[in-house]
Order: sequence, then C-alpha cells, then structure tokens
Amino acid sequence: MPENFPIQKINENKELPKKYASPEDQFSRPKRIRVGTEDVDVYDVSPENTKTDIPTVFAPGFSGTPMFHQQNIIELAKAGRRIISVDSPHGLKNHMVPEEKNGEYSNVELAKLSAVIEALKELQIDKTDVVGHSEGGLYMALAAYLYPERFRNMVLVCPAGMIGKDNLFELVKRNTEKLSAQRQSESARTDEDRLAEPLRDSRIPLNVLLSNIPRSLSSAKAISESDIIDMLKELKQKGINVSVVHGVDDKVFPMERVQRETDADTVTGFYSVQGGHNDIYLTPKQYTAAIDAALDALENKSRADDSSKNIDPAE
Repeated sequence: MPENFPIQKINENKELPKKYASPEDQFSRPKRIRVGTEDVDVYDVSPENTKTDIPTVFAPGFSGTPMFHQQNIIELAKAGRRIISVDSPHGLKNHMVPEEKNGEYSNVELAKLSAVIEALKELQIDKTDVVGHSEGGLYMALAAYLYPERFRNMVLVCPAGMIGKDNLFELVKRNTEKLSAQRQSESARTDEDRLAEPLRDSRIPLNVLLSNIPRSLSSAKAISESDIIDMLKELKQKGINVSVVHGVDDKVFPMERVQRETDADTVTGFYSVQGGHNDIYLTPKQYTAAIDAALDALENKSRADDSSKNIDPAE
C-alpha cells in the first residue's frame, strides 16, 4: 500500500466569518475531506480569541463520535481552545501508517489514528495537544509514539490500556456493570437534572457498533490486550507530558487499577472526578472544566521546561 493517498476537500461547507460564527455554529458545519476513497467529517471549532496557538485534538472512545462530545468540544472552544475532532469511529478502511512505523500494533487502532493524522495534514496543522477518552486515549497515545513531532501535551480521560493485565471477557463484564450503573444513575436524576444536563441518545453507540461489527470486535479485542504504560514513559522522556482525568466510579477501567500502574515516570498529573466511564459526555460540565485545567497546567509546564532549556549554564 502506498505511504500516502491523495487527499482533497469535497463539498466543504462555507465557514461563517469568525466574529459571527459561534462555537455552536462552527460545530454544525463540519468540514468534509476525502482520504483515498473515503469521506471523513472533521469538526474544527475555534473561539474568537485563542489562549494558545496549539490546537487540541479531541478523540472519542469506543463507538463514540464527535456528536456525542458536542458539549465538551463547544465548552473547550469557549475556554479559548481550537478543537479538532474527526468523525471516523472505525478508522480508515486501510491505515496509512508507513510499514517501518506500524510494527505489531493493532490494525484497527492504526486505522483510527491514521484518520486523525491525515486530517491534521489536510488542515496543515503541524502540532497539537490531545484529549482522548477511553479508546481515544489508547490510539492517540500510539499516534504520539509513532509521530512524536506532531504532539505537545495529552490529557487522557478514563483511558484504555492503563490497568495492567486484562482480557476480553473481563472487559465485557465490566462494560455490563457500567451499563447497569448508568441506568441506576439515570433513574435517580430529577427533572431539574435532566433539563440542566440532558443525556445523549444511548442508541448512538449501538448504531455505530453495529455499523461495522468486525471492526467493533477488533477494537474491543485491541482494547483488552493493550498496555500503553511503557509507551507513556517514553513519551514523557521525549517531552510529551500526559495527565489523566479519571472518574472515581469508572467500572470499565477502575481508577484504583490505573493509579496502581502509574507513577511520576508515566504521568505528570492525575485528576480524580466524580462519575463513571461515560460521564465525560453524560454530564460534561465538571469533566470539561477538569480537562481545560489539566491542559493549562501541562502548557505551563511546557513553557517552564522550554525556559529552563534556554538558560545559559554560565549565567
């Protein structure tokens, strides 16, 4: 397979002038690009004034799409960040990672990170920060490992690949417990809660999952078999800092198991928040605030690290 497919824009929606285009308006007008024979929608949402020149990739998890994270993306944009999110829940049909880079990694994870990398190339974005939820943290950590020059800092939310030894049976069992906990949580919500934080349509992940059952099964298998701890240690050595935002009630990847596997050589910061695995989009306010704070802290650290490198030892 050739290293690069031809890329061209198709049917791109016209953008409103920035002073008129709210984050909500921009989110409603994703850009459509063609990668090889595939059409991919890319959400590119910017505030009127950015607080950092580095955009942020928002990577959804298993069976997730940018639509599920609409509120997260819009609120992060309102906080001063340009957010890029690629709607490719199963990845490209054929991944575009050069053979010398792809090693023995899962093809489905390579396909998912390829969709992001190729979208960034099309948008002419050389370096980004990352927010990755669940499996999104897994394939974006792999993306940073394979293309370290393209990434600065990463915030992983309830990430896959950080709980140590796992298997598909245990993963499915924990997901079943998660769904049960979500149903109980919804039944306890008041009408006021529902108006303030409407839950996303729970049928969407199932629809995505069923749209490509072989890819969905491959993703589940890859999630259960992946371990990114050593990868994160190497990223930190290369100057890519990682923080974790984790729900204390996460049934899929229990927080105590993640904490047991990580140390100062693995992550720069660890933020525990109330909620379960999918509360990032079910009740997005506290998660979005924690993500923005974590990105701010990592950016400050990056600036401090860069300043220390520029100090003349003789001074």
